[in-house]
Amino acid sequence: MAANNIGFEEEYENSDETNDLNDEEEIIRFYFHRGFHYEEILNFLQKFHGKEMSLSTLKRQIKKYGLQRKNSDYDLDVVRDAVRSLLDGPGCCRGYCAIWHTLQMNGITVPRVVVAELLQELDPEEAVQQYNGCPIDFITDLGTENGLAAAIQTFFRNDPNSHRYVSSPSNQRIEGWWSFLRKDQTSWWMNFFKDLVDVGTLDLTLSLHTECLWFCFAALLQENLNEVKENWNSHYIRKSRYDTLQGRPDSLYYLPELHNGRSNLHLPVPEEEKLYAREHIISDYTGQNDFQRYFTYIVESNSLEKPSHWRDALELYHVLINCASNGEIVV
Repeated sequence: MAANNIGFEEEYENSDETNDLNDEEEIIRFYFHRGFHYEEILNFLQKFHGKEMSLSTLKRQIKKYGLQRKNSDYDLDVVRDAVRSLLDGPGCCRGYCAIWHTLQMNGITVPRVVVAELLQELDPEEAVQQYNGCPIDFITDLGTENGLAAAIQTFFRNDPNSHRYVSSPSNQRIEGWWSFLRKDQTSWWMNFFKDLVDVGTLDLTLSLHTECLWFCFAALLQENLNEVKENWNSHYIRKSRYDTLQGRPDSLYYLPELHNGRSNLHLPVPEEEKLYAREHIISDYTGQNDFQRYFTYIVESNSLEKPSHWRDALELYHVLINCASNGEIVV
């Protein structure tokens, strides 16, 4: 991506697709596959990549790159394999619209009805650093995980009133989103880990087991959450009679001027304050303990690969537990 695309670049820093967005074609493909309209693409190009382009030029370039949203050619076997891969894991909890959107983001353009038919066939059953600032006001419920966020917010703003706790019923939007996340993704992981407990593979009373589980699956869980974030932030919110803005979240956030909004609702945070917060507020929540260092040593000294799929992660878990218990590597 262009060097001046600071916040937006880091929004997708964990996506392999965006690590090397250097030329115009890659950038246009990226926004096109996420479903942004022409006006939004033009604004993204100008605001975050320093590229001025007229609408007619953009249309010519899109045609030149062979990008289509309707009447596009596709290989049914390729689509079937892609859908099958998404279903082999937490993606199996998604509906056909979410899977269709994920295919679009991966550059596979196919009618929704095809995805629906394939599903019937295959399945019949870090924010301040990222955005270089903090919000003016921050509201959360009383969940335990929000204590750290509240401390950081009030420190950066030097104002104890810049964060407010509210009851969960007063925070229905985010509660609704957590419900969506559980149904869409995390219920699969929860059931998967419960199954490991039921068959005796995982003992939650043993630190060795829980630390090994984290070592093997943490990166996959983070990758999965990044995919959920990217999918959600590029999906389209329809117009509603309720107090909801229509549009794609990324467009609403990064291009508020297109939606009669303002872009000055976050305050810059000096680098020295970020460093202080990292060292004195969140240091206890990060870093490796003795278990993590031990597992890292075993993996590196035996040239074991870090997993890229839940099946690989489960296999590595068995290998490391066996090594810790019996002192031998069995691959």
